[in-house]
Parts: sequence; structure tokens; C-alpha cells
Amino acid sequence: MIEKRDLADFVDHASDSVFITDATGAIVYVNTACEHISGYDRGELLGQNPRIFKSGKHDEGLYAELWQTIQRGDVWRGRLFNRGKDGSYFEIEETITPIQGSGLDQRYFLSIMRPTDSTTKDIERYYTAQKMEAIGELAAGIAHEINTPTQYIGDNLQFLAESFEKLIPVLRGYRETLADNSDEGSEHTGPALTARDLDFLLEEIPGAIKESREGNRKVAAIVRAVREFVHPDLEEKLPVEINHSIEKTIALARNEWKYVAEVQTDFDPEIAEVLTVSGALNQVVLNLLVNAAQAIGEAREQGNKEKGTITVSTRRVGKELEIAIQDSGPGIPEAIRSRIFEPFFTTKRPGRGTGQGLAIVRALVAERLEGTLTFESEIGRGTTFAVRLPYETGKRT
Repeated sequence: MIEKRDLADFVDHASDSVFITDATGAIVYVNTACEHISGYDRGELLGQNPRIFKSGKHDEGLYAELWQTIQRGDVWRGRLFNRGKDGSYFEIEETITPIQGSGLDQRYFLSIMRPTDSTTKDIERYYTAQKMEAIGELAAGIAHEINTPTQYIGDNLQFLAESFEKLIPVLRGYRETLADNSDEGSEHTGPALTARDLDFLLEEIPGAIKESREGNRKVAAIVRAVREFVHPDLEEKLPVEINHSIEKTIALARNEWKYVAEVQTDFDPEIAEVLTVSGALNQVVLNLLVNAAQAIGEAREQGNKEKGTITVSTRRVGKELEIAIQDSGPGIPEAIRSRIFEPFFTTKRPGRGTGQGLAIVRALVAERLEGTLTFESEIGRGTTFAVRLPYETGKRT
């Protein structure tokens, strides 16, 4: 017959992670596998709340739903991203079973965690895939944005070339007139160009030059924005001009929002260079901008033909930097707010979204930027996502 102490041994040698909490949520038992997957020693876990494993990747609504389920006496099952002692992330499939039987002084909760194949490297792959997907989606828009200024640069250069051909004989005639230093030389200019033609060229040529220079500036700005976006990320934090970086990302995403919304900026001019990972920051802002534009776009498809508004703002809040992206879309239904950060969860119709965007944004903010991501939403008035990062300043070393 198996003794109780033998049962405890069997559980301790199980390949799945097991821990038990009491009615207050304090951990009262962990097995060896739980120590291994989390990196914590048993003594460090006993008495702790399972919140010690929280990764920051899930909305608080998910944990509230979990707690309500087991408090009702029901079994909860689901996937969670957890954080180990060393800061690494691991995904688990977890089953939490309420236990209360004869001989027990209170209700206990038995948690069994089985690692999935997802690790921090999987998150990196999701991030890379999302970035490449974003670049692919933006490629057509970037081509369109570049094509417009290059088209009128080409047209203007053609006009300037033809106009200059007409000016050549006039200038030659003036040169000969000046050389002869007589009124008779004026006949050289007669057949080449009328006074009306000359007035037209004098008015249009400066405008064509100005427009061409503006178009060239726009092309250069787009190319710089693309270069900055796809520049290989460095793991260490470097000083980033936050407002400038966000402006570049807004320009890069212009084709995503220009047909459905106007983008307004409200940047705090006192924001200094902040130490952060620029590539991750660009990706976060880009995804939130695209998400806002799509929300407004779907509202327009449902009958609201007015252009919406996206407002991007920066401000300092104590020791943190806040970047807020507010849209005038339809808002997020309350029933799904607890799920919007779940991987692969999407309310968009097929072909419009994979459900990875906000999940990856949440992961990037927590991992790469060491910050937090929250949102507020009101039906019919829109949604605001707020990213808060440590406000660290410094110089390159």
C-alpha cells in the first residue's frame, strides 16, 4: 500500500510543475519541476503568491476571470506567459483545480503547469515575423508615397528642360544685343519668345523648382524613415530623441492612416533623449498607429464616412515617459477587453489581422522597453493606448 509520504515523493518527481496554494493564495507546496522551470528555490516560493510568476503580458481581466472561476469551485484551464527568476519568459498550459474534502482545514488550489514549446526565442520569432509582415504591408504604401513626389519632380524637370530650350535663343539674342550695344539687336529676340511666354516662364519656373525641391525632400524623408525602421536592433539601450523617432514612424505609416484619419501630435518639447531600444519603440508605435487606423477604417466601412482623428502625444509622468496613441474609433466592446492582448485573438475579418499585433506590442513593451502598456476605451468615442517607459537619460559610452 502506498503511504502518503510516498505520494508526495511521486508528485515531487513528476515531469510537470506542480504547486499548491491555500485559500488566501499563498504557495504551500512546490515540486522539483516547478523549481526548475521558474528558477526559484523552494524556499523562495513557499509563502509567496503565484503573482511572482506574472510576466506582464496578460491583461488583469484574465487573472480576474481565473480567480473567479476557481473561487466558484470550477477548474480553470488556459495558457499563460510566465516570467522566471532570471527574467526569462516561458509559456505554460496550466490547470488549476480547487480541492476541498474531508480532513482539509480549508480550500486549496492545485496547479499543474506543463511547458509548451514557446520560449523567449519564440517571442523573438514572433517579433521578427511581425516586423517583416509590417514592412511587407507598408511596402506598397511606401512605393505610392514615393511615387507621388517623384512623379511631379519628373514632370517639373521635363517642363524646366523644355522651358530652357525656349530660353536659349532669347538669352543668345540678349547676349548679341548687349555685344552690339545697339537697339538693332533687339530683332534677335522677336521670333524666339513673346512677352506673354516670357511672363509665363518667369512665373512658373520658380514654382517648378520649389515644388521639385519639396518633392525631393519628401522622398528623402521617407527613405530615412525606412532606413531608421529597418536598422538592426541593438540589445543595449541608447539615447533616442523620442519625439523625432515617433515623427519618423508616423511618416512611415502615412499610407495606413491618410485615407481614414488625420494624425495630430501633442509632443512635450521638454522631453530629452531617453535611453531605450529604438527598434522596439518604433515597432510598438507603428503597430499601435496601424491598429488605430484600422479601427477608424472599420467604423467608416460601417457607415461613418467622416475622417477620424489619431492623436499621438508624449509627456513626462514622474520618473516615467508616457506615449499615448488615441483614436476616434468605435471603441472596444467591454466583453472582449480582457482578451485583446491574447496571441491570435482578433475581431477583424479574415485577411485583416492575425491577432498577434497587440500581443507582440505588449511583449515588446514588457521585455525590450521594460515598461507597461494600458488602455482605456469608451464605446462610440474611441480608445487610447498608453505606453509608459522608464525616463532614463544619459550619454553614449
